[in-house]
Amino acid sequence: MTADIDPTTIDQDVSIDAPPADIFALLAELEPILDACPHTTVTSTEEGIVVIYTWNDGGSDPSVTLRVQPRVTDVEEPTGLTMALDGSIQGTVEWTFQSRDGSTLVTATLSSPLPAQTIEAVGGEMVAEADRAGDVSQSAFVATIQAGLNDVLTSLQTLSEQHPPPVSMARGEIPAIDCPFPSEISPHLEAVIAHTRDWAQQLGVAEIEDPPAGLAELPRLTCRVHPYAPLEALCLCSDWYSWVFLFDDYLDPTERGTDPADMMRFLQPLLAVLEGESLRGHEKPLVRAFADIWQRASAWMPPTWQERFARHHREYFAGTLWEAHNRGPDHIPARSTYIKKRRLAAGTDPAFALAELAKDITLPPDIYQREAVTALRMAAGNVIAWTNDVYSPRKELSHGEVNNFVVVVRHDQGCSLQEAVFEVCELIEDEIHRFTELSQRLPTDADGNGDLQAYQAALERWIRGNLEWSKETARYGTPD
Repeated sequence: MTADIDPTTIDQDVSIDAPPADIFALLAELEPILDACPHTTVTSTEEGIVVIYTWNDGGSDPSVTLRVQPRVTDVEEPTGLTMALDGSIQGTVEWTFQSRDGSTLVTATLSSPLPAQTIEAVGGEMVAEADRAGDVSQSAFVATIQAGLNDVLTSLQTLSEQHPPPVSMARGEIPAIDCPFPSEISPHLEAVIAHTRDWAQQLGVAEIEDPPAGLAELPRLTCRVHPYAPLEALCLCSDWYSWVFLFDDYLDPTERGTDPADMMRFLQPLLAVLEGESLRGHEKPLVRAFADIWQRASAWMPPTWQERFARHHREYFAGTLWEAHNRGPDHIPARSTYIKKRRLAAGTDPAFALAELAKDITLPPDIYQREAVTALRMAAGNVIAWTNDVYSPRKELSHGEVNNFVVVVRHDQGCSLQEAVFEVCELIEDEIHRFTELSQRLPTDADGNGDLQAYQAALERWIRGNLEWSKETARYGTPD
């Protein structure tokens, strides 16, 4: 046995898709990943997270143990972690972070020499690696330590690449989105706020009556997307937007949002409302509120509009069920599928139906179903849904949401979260440009063309109003 082996400095590095300030947040998320690793466990102590890696060569005793205690070197903007190693191997590992090509290079370095007695204790058990004189090769010893460091680093990389990143990672820059439509807002904002609060109180919807910040701002969204609507129409639209955002919140972070069967049971009374049942006295406040909105809207608009509004709600509910199927197995949907389904789950078509109500117009079915009008509506729906996705990752990733275009693009492209944000913003601008081109090709010789032009203008206001509201709302995190 040779006791004076000089263990050279050992470096292991891996590029992890996270800014340096968020690496420690990744460490805090390690436990569910590392539980599946055969040699690694994670425990929490009062001093922080402890990563324990245990290795043996198929039955040797004692095994090689690395007990890793991460410590942040700079709390505000960590640039490194110090890990104390004990067990059969003792020493110190320094992790350093260095930005590189949009990622962070994480380097683990064994920076202090190991005591000779530790080398002997470990090397004496490495029978398979000993030569005839009983000497242990330095390469075998180095490989043992490297295996432990690499396992932890690989687990970090796996967490970063295969799972939605921790909420602390969703802080990326959102570039300015070029939108040619004017930014406007209704002068009736205060009256709409007061109405929706009183309406919610009457129906017992406590979350809207006394809402958190994100829901409190729905009347403002209403006044941004319908700046010229009369007050009565604004109030009805505000009630629906408040209801649908609350409905979305009610599903996303709950077990119901991952259980399609339970969710279908929850949807049954809402579907019954669409079939004409009067459920304003239902035990669930959300059902009572929906029944009230449906009754008021139906009294306002003609039968053709009512049929379309009901159909779009069924499609919206089907979209939310599709999202629930994705959440259960933590399944990130394919990009092409997501683009198609996202418009349904975003509820843009029933929202656009309310744009008709707000402008007191009803497109005839033959015009509404024309290819150019359908394409216009799809482009507007994409812009609105994807804008929501760009601004909402911080909120949604806090409860593991996979139904987000930024997450889908990140998974599809194998790129960083920031790169995915940039790409989705470019796609939003492309859809706005496509919407503008489609607007110029709308029919001009059909009956009801005046309503069609008003409808196209209403979609423009929806696009711009939603963009402005997304930038200023606290619903998705700290506003710009």
